[in-house]
Amino acid sequence: MIYYIPIFLMHFCTIVFSDRNLKFFILLTLLFYLFFLSAFKYKVGGDYANYEIIYYGILNGKLNSDPGYTFLVYLSDLVFGAYQGVHVFFGLINSLALFIFIRRCKPTYYAQIFLIIFYFIIGSFGFLRQGCALSLILLFETYRNIKIKYIFVIASSLMHLSSAIYFYVYYLFLYYDYKHQEFKF
Repeated sequence: MIYYIPIFLMHFCTIVFSDRNLKFFILLTLLFYLFFLSAFKYKVGGDYANYEIIYYGILNGKLNSDPGYTFLVYLSDLVFGAYQGVHVFFGLINSLALFIFIRRCKPTYYAQIFLIIFYFIIGSFGFLRQGCALSLILLFETYRNIKIKYIFVIASSLMHLSSAIYFYVYYLFLYYDYKHQEFKF
């Protein structure tokens, strides 16, 4: 419930106020709130305990995981020295990716609300690797430079391999002939 109160307030404020700067401030405030809740939660979410076990298993050399997640585990141990650092990094990645996507692609207001609710749900359930992979997919959609796009393809796949399905479907539709309703192979 605590996740949805700011979304209601944001929706109310953007309807009442028409000032563009105020709407930008509301967006920043909401994204900071998203970051804060996802970064500093304590033993909340379905996978919190599992990720904590994986964290210590990776550090002890007893477990392997996706390479991107393993990198962030070592980085968070180096910077923060505790498991909570993983959540800080993932909260930062998710919030920044969402902000960049909203600022550059300018989705409709309701699409913004959907994206923010979607990321609140990901944050509340604790899907770290999947959420980060989705954030990197958003960044893939944001940039048009093909070299930058490939960086996000690789980074997203390193974070969670299931993101490869998105890129497969994305490139599959590049070969779709809408006029004849068939794939061009």
